[in-house]
Amino acid sequence: MRAEAIDGSLWHVELRRPEKRNALGVEAYTLLTDVLRQIGAMPDTRAVVLSGQGECFCAGNDLAEFATHWPQLPGGPVVRFLEALYALPRPVIAAVQGAAVGIGATMLLHCDLVVAGPGAFLQYPFVDRGIIPEGAASLLLPLHLGHLRAMDLFLTGRRVLAEEALTLGLVTHVSRDRPPLDKALDLARTISAKSPEAIATTKQLVRQSLADSVMPRYEWEIENINKLLAIRPIAAAGDSKNQACKC
Repeated sequence: MRAEAIDGSLWHVELRRPEKRNALGVEAYTLLTDVLRQIGAMPDTRAVVLSGQGECFCAGNDLAEFATHWPQLPGGPVVRFLEALYALPRPVIAAVQGAAVGIGATMLLHCDLVVAGPGAFLQYPFVDRGIIPEGAASLLLPLHLGHLRAMDLFLTGRRVLAEEALTLGLVTHVSRDRPPLDKALDLARTISAKSPEAIATTKQLVRQSLADSVMPRYEWEIENINKLLAIRPIAAAGDSKNQACKC
């Protein structure tokens, strides 16, 4: 993972584990949590751009770690990362190329803008793995899409291609003529020129009605994932190449 300040007020946070399609493990969650908290505490921060190195945005949780780092205790690495992402007072813009799978897709629900490349796709294969959604997706996706469409994505685990994701409102832009990171950085620069106080207050007000629901949902989902893993461990655990995406 790399965090880089751009123009003094923008931060680019890049997932850098392309050999595992930027799958996230305990070490990555911990680093991301620390970095996001530090960035959020900096008064000069105006926007944060989140991207992944290589052909994938993020293939989800590192499946090998389901055998070594689960069950997770309350307030564990996954929950701390999600809380840090949700708590950022400045806009977060995701640049998605290739696959955004599992937590790679659910973390986008906590971003303020999402720019996808034309070959990008989102996927929520939790039920396929014998577990339930995390990242408060069980709360947020039905709110975004309605019950029927959310259940379609959860129960089928199918890919949501960039154009469909745009229609559904799961991404805000499809960058067809240049890399999504370039478009995301341009959006961040445009936003950073506006009143930071107005932007921060707008973000706070937009999320205020969900503030008391999202945090408890993180823990409830992880608790139930732990229970389901006790019944049937994820079969792919231990195979570092068997992340459920082909970019």
